[in-house]
Amino acid sequence: MKKIAFIGSALGYGAKIFSTALAPKYMKEQYNIVNKLKNLLIESYWYDIVKIKNYYKNNHVVDKGNNYNAVLQHNNKLNLIIKRFLTNTNDEFPVIIGGDHSCAIGSWTGIIDALNADKQYGLIWIDAHMDAHTLHTSHSKCYHGMPLSFLLGQNTEDFQLSPKVQILPENLVIIGVRSFEEEEKKLLNSLQVRIFYVDEVYKRGLDQVFKEAVSIVNNNTKYFGVSLDLDAIDPKDAPGVGSPEANGLSWLELKENLPIIFSNAKFSALEITEFNPTIDINDKTAEIILQIAIVLGRHI
Repeated sequence: MKKIAFIGSALGYGAKIFSTALAPKYMKEQYNIVNKLKNLLIESYWYDIVKIKNYYKNNHVVDKGNNYNAVLQHNNKLNLIIKRFLTNTNDEFPVIIGGDHSCAIGSWTGIIDALNADKQYGLIWIDAHMDAHTLHTSHSKCYHGMPLSFLLGQNTEDFQLSPKVQILPENLVIIGVRSFEEEEKKLLNSLQVRIFYVDEVYKRGLDQVFKEAVSIVNNNTKYFGVSLDLDAIDPKDAPGVGSPEANGLSWLELKENLPIIFSNAKFSALEITEFNPTIDINDKTAEIILQIAIVLGRHI
């Protein structure tokens, strides 16, 4: 088995509620995920927690009022740290723990660049939302609703990030969508991105959806990864998330079928985002992150 390397992304400025920035610190210190995994004979450690100066203090996020600069600075730093990790480590598997979902810009550009897989990398995006707005179409102007447009090469002028690596639309699948705006849907449909809305998941089952998703992201790619926004899961199972949406994926069904993805030879990285420990109930959502890590550790 590979050792899991946790990379924290203490980013909350991409959303209206900043508390997701506390997720990595909570999972490392209060929840102590590494010790819990060690007790199950799964090796893991914290490689780094990415944060920008004065980002949070005394467990409270500090709002400096300039969200764009904060998101840009954070993603540039995350990009560089992930590239450093992948360049200097062997036989370790990166798991990014966020933080709001705008961190996906830094996560996946860093991963794809380090693996020399520009336009040859597949991505399974599991989320209640499409996250495909640009600054020109977003109603809220929140950056956690924009990362996919950037990764698809549609929003690059809004983020001065280098290099601008890209995921091809045919190498992307989105699973679990149930809350979106027409501008996002129009963009993704025009690019012919495969979207598994939650109703299709209910009808077919996650096993069939995951098998089709893996087939798509394996086609003409070197590697693929998974970006899991915890709000994809029904809030009855995962209450501690940044933007909860009712009628989500069943946690038990998700857990049962994750090996379909995790056991694939091309699977190279996992990102888990939007954990908000300040509103979690009895660590239910933190426990889900642990259980995902357990499944991962037993299949990589």
